[in-house]
Amino acid sequence: MKTICYSILKFSIFCVFLFIATQCSTNEPVIQPIVDQQKVQQSTSKNNPFLKSARTTCAIIGNRTVTPGTSGLYSYTYGNDVNTSGFPPNVTWSVIAARPAGSIVISGSGTSTTISFSSNFLMGRISVSGTGGGSSIPDCGDIANISRPPVFSCSASVVQVWCSPASSGYNAQINARVSVTNPFPNTASVLVQWNPNLLSGQLVAGGQYNVNANTTTILPTQFDINTQTSNPNGFYVPMFVRYTDLVTGATCTVDNLNPLVTGSCNGAPM
Repeated sequence: MKTICYSILKFSIFCVFLFIATQCSTNEPVIQPIVDQQKVQQSTSKNNPFLKSARTTCAIIGNRTVTPGTSGLYSYTYGNDVNTSGFPPNVTWSVIAARPAGSIVISGSGTSTTISFSSNFLMGRISVSGTGGGSSIPDCGDIANISRPPVFSCSASVVQVWCSPASSGYNAQINARVSVTNPFPNTASVLVQWNPNLLSGQLVAGGQYNVNANTTTILPTQFDINTQTSNPNGFYVPMFVRYTDLVTGATCTVDNLNPLVTGSCNGAPM
């Protein structure tokens, strides 16, 4: 009886080892295809021209906000992880849209070009494309939107004006208090003075201030002028106010201020 039980035990142990050996033998081939598939994917990544193109970068370098009536230099930059020093042999610039039509003019081609904007330019879109470099220098292009600075309307008014004796060489000294409103979303430099296109003068005091964004205030100014404009009740002083955005450089001018000045001004026509 003991002999029979011992034989059965040996047979059971043999079966267990046989089962384990069979499972290990069955799992071994499964590992190799996974490794082979990874190699295939790596090889495909290295030789796939579409993946090279996806890592190519290019851009238009130049001002996106321009002053009408000016021109500027625009450049084409290019790079990819296969060839970081070369450029596509054919670099072409184009005007996609311009408002008004014809207000953008491109001069020349290549990696750098001069672009001119007419005096009535509002906005537009340009493009550049680099082609013809083959698989080592994939094609690449870019688009840029360009516009003029925002156009702001501005206003000012003379609250008070009077005359006093002028400095040597001038016939009237003007004292004025002017209400101004900064039209810009940034702090502006505000100049308040005579209109230099219509008469000569010199600033005596005040005249230029910094005013916070969208703020209304009253600014004093004092300047000497030589005026030749007469009126039975006094004379008119052409004045102007110029706002300059200290962030963007945009300007807005009120040049139609023409207050009537009365009173004695040692020599000014009355």
